[in-house]
Amino acid sequence: MIITKADRKRKRRRQIIFRIVATIAFFTVLVLLIMVGLKGASHLLSGGKEEAKEEMLLSINPVTRPGTPMQNPVKIIVRRGSETDTSAEEMRNRLERAELLNEFLDIPVSESAHYVIGINGEAMLVVPLEEEIPGNTDCIVLEYCQDSEGNVPDVIVNRVNSLLKQLKTKYGITNDRIISK
Repeated sequence: MIITKADRKRKRRRQIIFRIVATIAFFTVLVLLIMVGLKGASHLLSGGKEEAKEEMLLSINPVTRPGTPMQNPVKIIVRRGSETDTSAEEMRNRLERAELLNEFLDIPVSESAHYVIGINGEAMLVVPLEEEIPGNTDCIVLEYCQDSEGNVPDVIVNRVNSLLKQLKTKYGITNDRIISK
């Protein structure tokens, strides 16, 4: 069998392509391992405590987030929102639009929350815990949705309980200072 110059070139090209693909795959795996490692490390550094999955703060506005500092919360209010089968992001977006509803359509929206909890148990911080919300100057407010039949799924109950545990510990709030609406 005679190996021609063209055969050697093809073989060399295949080797180069293989090395490029192998290098890309190696670095992709390396980046993924670093990302997983950092996530695990942050979980260990936080003491394994579950944190809110997301933070999408509302714009500062007079209706849902006036930006007024809160000294030290003394109560936690847990309330069922009017939404059904809604994600935390959809609940947050409703609060974001509340100022427009008040101003242009004359539809009163006066309630806000620090955390919103969606139908799948996802929690989202929408007002910093260091800020008051209208009508609640010394409280942290958690608002959750319900399913279309008016029931609260276990995943939401578990998430609310997890947040309550964190907040009670962080601020020294006792069970008698938790208000359920």
